[in-house]
Parts: sequence; C-alpha cells; structure tokens
Amino acid sequence: MVVCSDKQNIDRLTCGNLFTSRCKPEAYSRSGRDSELSIVHINMEKDASYLAFGLIAASAAKFLLSAWIRDKRLEKFERIGTVSDLIYYPMKSCQGIPMESGTLRPLGLYKDGMADRNWMFTRPNGAFLCQRQCPKMVLIKVSSHGEMIHLDAPGMSTLKLPKQPKVDPKRFMECRVWGIPITGMDCGEEASQWACDFLGKENLHLVFSAANMKKKFIADDCLHPWTDLIRPEDESIFSDLTPYLIASNKSLNALNERLEKPVSMRNFRPNIVIDTTRKAFDEDLWCELRFGDNVFIRCLHPCPRCMQTTVDPDTGKKDHNLEPHKTLKKFRCKPGCGRDPFFGIHGAIDFPAVVHVGDPVYARNRTN
Repeated sequence: MVVCSDKQNIDRLTCGNLFTSRCKPEAYSRSGRDSELSIVHINMEKDASYLAFGLIAASAAKFLLSAWIRDKRLEKFERIGTVSDLIYYPMKSCQGIPMESGTLRPLGLYKDGMADRNWMFTRPNGAFLCQRQCPKMVLIKVSSHGEMIHLDAPGMSTLKLPKQPKVDPKRFMECRVWGIPITGMDCGEEASQWACDFLGKENLHLVFSAANMKKKFIADDCLHPWTDLIRPEDESIFSDLTPYLIASNKSLNALNERLEKPVSMRNFRPNIVIDTTRKAFDEDLWCELRFGDNVFIRCLHPCPRCMQTTVDPDTGKKDHNLEPHKTLKKFRCKPGCGRDPFFGIHGAIDFPAVVHVGDPVYARNRTN
C-alpha cells in the first residue's frame, strides 16, 4: 500500500481540477463568452457616455454659436425712433382702424378677430376692386362689434357680417390681386347688393379669406426684390404685395414741403408709422427692423405708389392736380424699378409678436 503525502494529494487534486476543466470545453467557452460580453457591455456603456457627452457638447456649442450670432446681429441695429401709429385695414381699400397695440402675424396685423386685408371687393371677372376704380370706397367705415364686423357708408344701412363665417367650398371663387390668383369665399347676396348700391356698379362681390384657404405668395408678385430677404414661403392675403407697409413721419414731412396742399399719412395707408430721428426716406436703406427687444420685420421691397394716393380720404374724390403722385414722381422714382415713385417700404415677419404705439424702433441697414 502506497501512502501519499499531503503535498502529493494537493498536486493530484490540482491536476484533477485542471484535467476536469480541460475535459469540459463547453464550460470554458461559456465562461469566455461571458467575459467577452462583459467587456463589450462595458465598451458600449463607454460609447454611450461618449455619445451623450458629444451631444451635450454639440448642443452647448450650437447654443453659444446662436447666441454669438444673435449678439453680432443685434450690434448692427441702431435706434431710429418710435412707433407713432398702428393701423390695420380689414376691408381692402376701405377705411383703416387705428390701434394702440396689435399682434403682428405672418399674414398681417391682427386684432379683435380680424386680420389686415381679410375681406375684399371684386369685379365681375374676379379682379380686385380698389379706390383707383372707385374712390368712394375710402368712405366705407369698418368697425368691430363682438363676433361681427360692420360696414357703414353715407346714405347706406349698416352691413353686418360674421368675422368668422362658416367655410363653404361651394361659395369659393377665383380672385386676382394684380394678376396673382387667390381664392376668396363669397359673402353672399346681401353684401354684393350693398356694394353695388353704394359704389354704383353691377355684379360686385365681397369675398373673405378663411385661415385654411389658399393665400398669395409674395415671391410670385415681387419681380424686382430690393433685398435678398424674400422667402418662398412668404404669403399675404388680399394686400397688394406684402402683409406690412411701413412709413416714416419724416418722409411725409419732406413730401409736404414740396406740396401746395399738404396730405396726411392716410393717403398712403401704412400699417406702421415710425416717428424717426433719421433723415427723410431713410427707409430706402433698411434691411430689417426691430421693435422693442425681440420683434423683427424683414424689409422686402419699397412701395411703388399709384394714383390711389391722389384720393382725398375725407371726400372720396381724386385730386384734380393728381397730387401728391405728380410731385412724388419728380424725386422718388428709382432707375430700373419702373415709372412709379416710392413711398414707404414693404415688410414681412417670421413669428407672431405684439407691438405697441410708443415701442422703440431699431434698424439694420443694407449697407451694414
């Protein structure tokens, strides 16, 4: 009988264990796979951490870059005056409604459930009707009464219309503003007859543009853009060109100094009037305007003026000397931009904002 020492027993047990493990390759493989999976899991966690850190860093960099760009952009704005008047014209070519404050929306000034140039009179062929053909339109007073809009004119009963009529595609009709097509919804026989009776013309229509109806793209109408700030998505309702027209008191004063009979800003029908500290017609240089801290308007195109400026807003009659248009033509025409003189500038916005009379106004010029 052979007796083994303790050392020999330990060596034998150790060899046995090694033999056993070698004789069971699946156990070894499983253990190896678990180790490899653990390493992969750790690496994935590290990668996720790196990715999260990268995204946070990228977001922070984007924020800082945007803040830097905004600060640099704001550095180019200079104080030019204050807002002296706000006016919107729910009914195209009719009297405007002054306001102390209003909401600037991409489609125009908005207040009391009505937008600028949200209604329009049309001729039998669908073309828009304005003071050029019917100077008496300037005598039509527009007012807000709860859920209704009222139209009043000399010798006429009040025409009452809902501000938000029920949309009926059967009443849709194809209209045109300076040849650009836009859909309008007929406001009914009573409104048509009211317009015909007051304006002395036949087969007139009053149309409305609901929020979900087709609008007019500005780029289709702006053939000679003053700046590169016009965007394909810029729209307006029934305005001649853009949703906003801005003018300055200083420019009006400069014009009146050349006239025998001064005219008022009502001859030019702007939405925003600026009491500026700069020289007359400084608006020719504007690229962008800022009202207060964060209300921006892109200045798109100078406004070419037609014979509608000759209509006296108090009498509804054209000036027999064709003023102030005749005088404007002597010093406010631009080479290569047609034969009409310019007064005021068209604008557009990107985001809704509230503006008030008295707000400070800043300008960024095209030369900056």
